[in-house]
Amino acid sequence: MPTYWERYFDGWEVSTWRVAVFLAVILCSWCITGYLRLNSYLRPGDARKINHILALAGVALWFGWLPPGMARASAMLTGACILALVTFTCLWHKTPPFSWAFAANTRPSDAPFESLLFWTSWLMSILALLIA
Repeated sequence: MPTYWERYFDGWEVSTWRVAVFLAVILCSWCITGYLRLNSYLRPGDARKINHILALAGVALWFGWLPPGMARASAMLTGACILALVTFTCLWHKTPPFSWAFAANTRPSDAPFESLLFWTSWLMSILALLIA
């Protein structure tokens, strides 16, 4: 009889094109909402909420109907890629389009620790999804 972990990882296969499309949508969302925030069309909290809802609900809607193994593997790869994108955004947050993505996900009140709080909020969100 297979163990829990053997059943959990059974059938894991990544839908590469779905991951790529989802990441492209997330990056576009970050850049658009950040640009709108920097030009005073969006408040910082609104830009953040749009991006968090799009990413978290988007994962469920985009990958949720796939077979369980493929959905898990694709969602986990997407989460890892988002953390890498967050890291690059924090490192290069003074250069467009990274400055737009950074503005879309940070609060002015978090200064001077915007990068730390941006990164940890995404890390905690992704860990919560893994646990759930």
